[in-house]
Amino acid sequence: MQPSILLLLSFIGDPRGFYLKLMLGPFTGLVHFCVDFCFTALQHYRDIFENLEYTAFNMGSFPDLSIIKGSTSYLQPNSLHRLFEDVADSKADDIALIYEDGDILNRYTYKELNGLSNRIARALYDTIRNNNLPRNNDEDYIIAVNMQPSDKLVITLLAIWKCGAAYLPLDPSFPQPRVEHIIQESKPAVIIYEEDSSAFLNTKGLSYDTLLELSSNYNNFNLSDKETLEQMKDDLAIVLYTSGSTGIPKGVRLPHKVILNRLQWQFKTFPYSVTEKVGVFKTALTFVDSISEIWGPLLNGLAILVVRKAITQDPEKLVTLLEKYKVGIGSIVLTTSIYSHLIAQITLRKVIMTVSVREIQFTYENIKNWKCV
Repeated sequence: MQPSILLLLSFIGDPRGFYLKLMLGPFTGLVHFCVDFCFTALQHYRDIFENLEYTAFNMGSFPDLSIIKGSTSYLQPNSLHRLFEDVADSKADDIALIYEDGDILNRYTYKELNGLSNRIARALYDTIRNNNLPRNNDEDYIIAVNMQPSDKLVITLLAIWKCGAAYLPLDPSFPQPRVEHIIQESKPAVIIYEEDSSAFLNTKGLSYDTLLELSSNYNNFNLSDKETLEQMKDDLAIVLYTSGSTGIPKGVRLPHKVILNRLQWQFKTFPYSVTEKVGVFKTALTFVDSISEIWGPLLNGLAILVVRKAITQDPEKLVTLLEKYKVGIGSIVLTTSIYSHLIAQITLRKVIMTVSVREIQFTYENIKNWKCV
C-alpha cells in the first residue's frame, strides 16, 4: 500500500513566487513547488532559491508527480501608509475611525485621522533624532506599542509607519518576563504606553498623551520621504512575536510589501460588498488577524469600529454594538467558540443582520451552521 501524504503550505512573500526544493522522506526524489506567497523568513535564502534548476525530478515510488501552482499577478510595492494617504485624499470627509467607551464617542474623518497621525509622526521622528536613539541590532527602527484597543491605538500605529519606523505590538496583560524578553531581543527605540512599567527596562518611553501634546507643535501635512526614518534592510512594517507556547517567543519580520501582497489577495478573493460601510477591529494587536481588521477597511475607504476587549468578551454587548453600526458578519474575524456564542445571542434576540460573502446575501437566521475560523 502506498502511503498518503497531505502537505499544506501557507507562505507569504515575493509576488513573483519562489521555487522550493523539498525532500520528501523516507522516499527519494525531489519535487518543486511554485507558490505565490512565501514566508518572509525565507527571503534571506532568495539567492539560493533563484539559482535552483526549475525542472521536476522523478518521484521514485510516486507514480504521478503533482505540481502545486497558484496564479501570479504583478504587485506594485508601496508603503501601506502611502496607500492610506491616497484614500484619505479621495475620502477626506468620510468617517474613518469610530470608538465608543461608555458615554465617550470619538469619530474621525479620513482627513482628521491623516492630519493627526502626521503630527504625531513628526513628534516621533524628532524624539528619535533629538535623543540620538539608535537602530537595533538588525538596523531597524522599531517602536513598541503597549496600549489597549482604542482610537488612540490606531492613530499611534499609523503615525509610527508615517515616521518611517515599524511597530511592535505588546499587550498590557503580558507577564513581565515576556515583555522583558521581547524588549531585550528586539531593542525598540521607543515604547508608547498608557501605563509605564519596569518591564520596559531602560528603553525610552512616551505616553500617548505626551505624544499628543508634543504633536501640537507640528503641521498636518503628509511627511516627505526626507522627513522619515530610513530602514536599512527592507521596508519593515511590523514585528510580531509568537506566543512562545512551544518555547521562547520569536519575532517575525513583516515588510510592507508582504502585508500588501496578503491584503490584495484578500481584496480579490473576499472583496468588501457595496453595502459594507464599517469594519471591526476587535482582535488583540499581538495576533496577525489584527492586521487585516485594521488596514483592510482603511485601505478601502471604509470606517473601522474599534471594539474594547470587555465588549469582545460579552456576546450580548457585541451584538448590540454590531447592530448599532450595521456591521455585517462578513467583516468580522471570529473563532468558532465566539461565533457560536454570537449566533446563540442573535437567535435569542431574533436580530436580523446582513451577511455578505462574495456578494451573496444571507441573514443570521440562515447561517446557523456557517463556521468562521
